[in-house]
Amino acid sequence: MSSVNPQPPPTPAPAGTPEEPAAQWQRLDARMLLLRPIEALKEIALPFVIAVVGLTATSDQPPLKFVALGGLGMVLIGTVPWLTTRYLVSEDQLRVRTGLINKKRLTTNLDRVRTVDVTASVLHRVLGLAKVEVGTGVDTQRIELNALSTAQAEALARTLRTRSAAARFRTDAASEDPGPADTDGSKAPQPAVVPSEAEEPPADQLATIEWSWLRFAPLSLSRLVVIAGAFGLLTQFVTLTKLIESLRGGYDWLAALGAFVAGLVVVVSLLVGWLIVSMGGYVVAWAGYALTAGPRTLHFSAGLMSTRSITIELGKLRGVMLDEPLLLRLGRGARLTALATGVGVGGTTSLLPPAPLRVCRTVGAQVLERGLADSEHAPLPSVRDQDADPLTVALIPHGGAARRRCHVRSQLAHLAWVAVVAVAGGWFGIGWWELLAIAAVLVWAVVVGELAYRNLGHALTRDHVVIGSGLLTRRRTVVERAGALGWVIDQSLFQRRAGLVTLTLPFAAGSERAVLRDVPVATALRLADRATPGLLGAFASAT
Repeated sequence: MSSVNPQPPPTPAPAGTPEEPAAQWQRLDARMLLLRPIEALKEIALPFVIAVVGLTATSDQPPLKFVALGGLGMVLIGTVPWLTTRYLVSEDQLRVRTGLINKKRLTTNLDRVRTVDVTASVLHRVLGLAKVEVGTGVDTQRIELNALSTAQAEALARTLRTRSAAARFRTDAASEDPGPADTDGSKAPQPAVVPSEAEEPPADQLATIEWSWLRFAPLSLSRLVVIAGAFGLLTQFVTLTKLIESLRGGYDWLAALGAFVAGLVVVVSLLVGWLIVSMGGYVVAWAGYALTAGPRTLHFSAGLMSTRSITIELGKLRGVMLDEPLLLRLGRGARLTALATGVGVGGTTSLLPPAPLRVCRTVGAQVLERGLADSEHAPLPSVRDQDADPLTVALIPHGGAARRRCHVRSQLAHLAWVAVVAVAGGWFGIGWWELLAIAAVLVWAVVVGELAYRNLGHALTRDHVVIGSGLLTRRRTVVERAGALGWVIDQSLFQRRAGLVTLTLPFAAGSERAVLRDVPVATALRLADRATPGLLGAFASAT
């Protein structure tokens, strides 16, 4: 009998080479042909309408050719990206090809993937699509795939998260000692257990939306930007004269009620309108909110109409920021923001909607604890026998010289308003109202200066540097000690006379620095030396 030796299987070609199967390269969803023209139409709708109206006014014939040309352009806007965009996910790389004339090739190793965010606007959700954004933490540029089907986007995000974790695991394992010596003196490689999606433990839930938090919506003034934008859009189509004429009937009705009743009606109407706008915006932005923590990531999703799903790698978390705007502070509310490399806009992303201060502190403490457990930096020597919660620890004040600097800075900032009132009074004749306005500005400057000093301070816990700052918004920035990149000490002429300095802590996230103003020189050097032992030892001993 003759035997046939089986041939070894052919070695697969590397991903992305001409020999690899074309089926591995994926295409965006065909519904993109509808999405992209509509998105482009939203951006050029107003100029397009103005051009059509202008051509109609100068010609007796309707500009059908212009409209047809615009429609053809819309079709091309959707067709070309769909035809030219491809992506491929291998075991260790993500590759994206785009462009018809100016071709672009994007390649990133999966061990460099830091965030995978899935978002969907109202139009995306209507069409059953979603957008995937991949951040590598190297710069602000993110790899974007718009648009995929909802199922395809979720599957891609899940694959990228799992494979990037496995790729980082292999990289870390390769950089460590390969194992004990074998009998011949060589190192015996140790088998690495690569984590898989099936082995990933369930995520812990840190926070979910509570509708009692709606009480904080009117205390956040961010919705005023939406109202201002809507008013600006309205003025594009309605002139001020026509707007006044349309409101004249309502004005006459209010005038007939009397000044007091009319003012009361206006105030109540504005308050009711603000409640509706602010609370409606809160519901639309944060409905379905949930924050969960996995072994190496934080993940939150939210949104009623436009949904967003954001993942933060705990190894890239540098700290958190707790903001207490003046109105939210009066209601015992706050906002919590994560500081991490390669996430959100500029390395920051909200972890909670406007919520009770105690909830922000509790969630912030849990996030910081998980960030330390998965930190990519080696821990620094402890500086305290007993640890303290960085979000509640008392801040160390900077003394009388710092208070004087805060008040002087506030008075100088408000002098321009005093000058405007004084010039107006000199032009029209000084009356009681000018004196009252000047007194109000000066008193407000004193209040702002005192608030600036009370918000100023610092603290050092076992693992974190805490920096307090802000005027009307009290801000507490908590940065991991091991993530500090160094210290920058600045001293102006006036600070030199007062014996103060400005201490800047650079770190790789957010605005990439935390600024602590008006610190006594000896205190600043001692803080920097204790936070990063040995870095400023010579300078600290000199003082």
